[in-house]
Amino acid sequence: MLFRILPLRALGHLGSMVVDIQKLNSISCTTDVSKIGFFPSPSGDPSSSVFTEKLDTLLTWAVTSLQFGPRCPLAAVTLLGQYHARTASRELSCAILHDYLFDWLDTSDVAADLRSVSALFRKLVKDSLFDYASLYPKTCCTQ
Repeated sequence: MLFRILPLRALGHLGSMVVDIQKLNSISCTTDVSKIGFFPSPSGDPSSSVFTEKLDTLLTWAVTSLQFGPRCPLAAVTLLGQYHARTASRELSCAILHDYLFDWLDTSDVAADLRSVSALFRKLVKDSLFDYASLYPKTCCTQ
C-alpha cells in the first residue's frame, strides 16, 4: 500500500480508510470514475464526520509523495466534482467546499508539499471547484 502518511483517525475508522485507499489506488486510465462510490450518498450531510474524513483521505492521497503521476490529483478532483455536481447547491456549496479545503491546508502535514498541493489546486481551479478570487468581495479603490 503506497500510503504511509495517514491522517489521524480513531481506530474504528482505520478499516474504512484502508478500503478507501485501496479503492483510490485501483484507479487507472481505464477506470470509469463515475462508478466509484467514494463519498457518502448525496442525501448525507457534508458536515458529517464521514464526509470530512473521506475528503481528508482523498486530498491526502492525492498529494502524498508516494503516489506517482498526474492521476492522483485528476482522480481526486474528478471524484470531488462528481459529488459536488450530485449535491449541487443543496449540500456542498462552493463556499462550504472552500472552508473544507482551507481547513485541510491548515491541518494536514502533507499540505506542506507545495508542488503536489499546487497541482491539486490547479486542477480544482480548472474544474471550477475552487476560486480564490470569489472568497473576497471585489472593491474598487478610486482616489
